[in-house]
Amino acid sequence: MAFLRRVRHFLGDTYRSVLKSIVGVIPKNKRLILFSAWFGEKYSDNSKFLFDYMRENSCYTVYWYTKNRSLYEELTKKHIPVLYAKSWKAIWYQCRAIMCVSTVQTSDFNCLFLNNCYYLDLGHGFPGKPTGLMQPTVNKNWVKWFQFTKKGLRYYETAASYFTVVYTGPCYDVQPDHFVFSNKPRIDVLFDKELRKGFNASIDKIKSNKRLITYLPTHRSCGKKVMDISKIFDLNSLQLFCEQTDSVFLIKKHFYHNSESTDLIKYPNIFDVTSEEIDTEVLLAQSDVLVTDFSSCFIDFLALNRPILFYAYDYDDYMANERDYYWKYDMIDGGYTSKDYRDFLLSLFELSKDWKDTIHNNGRLEMRRMYFDDDVEMGTSREKLCHVIDQMINGSYEPYDWSTKKNQSALL
Repeated sequence: MAFLRRVRHFLGDTYRSVLKSIVGVIPKNKRLILFSAWFGEKYSDNSKFLFDYMRENSCYTVYWYTKNRSLYEELTKKHIPVLYAKSWKAIWYQCRAIMCVSTVQTSDFNCLFLNNCYYLDLGHGFPGKPTGLMQPTVNKNWVKWFQFTKKGLRYYETAASYFTVVYTGPCYDVQPDHFVFSNKPRIDVLFDKELRKGFNASIDKIKSNKRLITYLPTHRSCGKKVMDISKIFDLNSLQLFCEQTDSVFLIKKHFYHNSESTDLIKYPNIFDVTSEEIDTEVLLAQSDVLVTDFSSCFIDFLALNRPILFYAYDYDDYMANERDYYWKYDMIDGGYTSKDYRDFLLSLFELSKDWKDTIHNNGRLEMRRMYFDDDVEMGTSREKLCHVIDQMINGSYEPYDWSTKKNQSALL
């Protein structure tokens, strides 16, 4: 059996290598760019905002690539150019595309059909914890597969600070000269009201004229470990706090936890929108206060310089069994930190004395500088990236000189 398994693996590896080699000699269409996000399952995040921009403001032929049949049909009805992964057209267009743009590295496309083209991964967050090749429990087979999928690609990532280059580069084996100095397209949403039109109307209704406190935690074990809201919070005291401060508390867990639900009918100021179609970046713009744990969404929120509360109810378990975290809770000076509900509630009451959280203002600004260099664009990254893509394709792109940024990141 072991011999047959080795033979099967050898034949599979050979087939994939030969196929990729054939794709590499297929001429590329220098006007064709494909976009995708979240394993090809969603129409969202950084690549979505850049895709929408380039549809209207570039001379390129752009398509959204999806592995989700329902999403394909939905986008088709909206007359959005879309490719279904299991169609011959999608396979052929991948072979022909001069560039692909993703949010989850090479997982958004079928990289067997990508070779000798540009690949721009915009990412789906900022570096807050080890990912990719730097995860302590990384699977060796995944490492082999990831390295294979990158083969033949002119692979680039984006970074808005030298800190990001240093910490993200080893995660995906990307050298500094393959980091584009640019903000994330979704950050534009925080500064451009036009990009938020038509999104999250239900949140506006929930918020009304009240203060919106939003809880955005990261996932636990890719959704395999249930996040029981009734155990994470004492809902009675949280409801009372909201009533006393004219606030609403909104919960949006990671989409890996979409199937989980909590009965909140007794708590009129607490809402769980995890299972709803809510744009997270628009939600951040709507929020007055962010509560999170290990999620990198707090980095996006730093761009707004609004109060952040860090609440890690399972800190020890997470650090031992999930991932490490670049920011040690005892060292964070950008907001109140708590490891149990009692301290969290006390932090909420402290914050309610000064909703601008002046005491943590300098700490927030220092954390912000780690991820957003002073001269990085705020609100115009889509335009910049469109220009960079054009330069890459026409051969005039020059790598950014990150040596000029080395002294700006005090944490390194």
